[in-house]
Amino acid sequence: MYNYQAMQIEIKFDKQRIKDNLLGIAATGFFTGFLPFMPGLAASVVGALLWWLAALASVRFQVFILILIFSISWYAIKEAQDWWGQEDRRIVAADLAGMCLALATFGRDLKLWIIGLALYRVLDLVKFYPALYSRQLDPSQ
Repeated sequence: MYNYQAMQIEIKFDKQRIKDNLLGIAATGFFTGFLPFMPGLAASVVGALLWWLAALASVRFQVFILILIFSISWYAIKEAQDWWGQEDRRIVAADLAGMCLALATFGRDLKLWIIGLALYRVLDLVKFYPALYSRQLDPSQ
């Protein structure tokens, strides 16, 4: 009836492209960096939701997740700055990671999380002395 012939399908994985795509996802805070309006806030909300899931785990696993988030964010930001420039608004991984760190001690109390999110965003916008001064430093030195 049917003549089935064995077809050989060659699949090639471009490892560099896969790596760049994954780093782009991390650097943009799961694509929230592409939002036209307040991408930092959106990345902070994603970080809060991510940490809401991580808060279910043991403290040791939470520490591991926090270290993993910071490591991936640092590397993704470094690579994305090479692609898009030093102060590109699409790079919001620091907002996501910072939100996870800010909420790491709050448990799973929703009221504290909302207060923590609001306080984190206000402090991120105001940029007090050490943060304001560090933005003026030359990153190449």
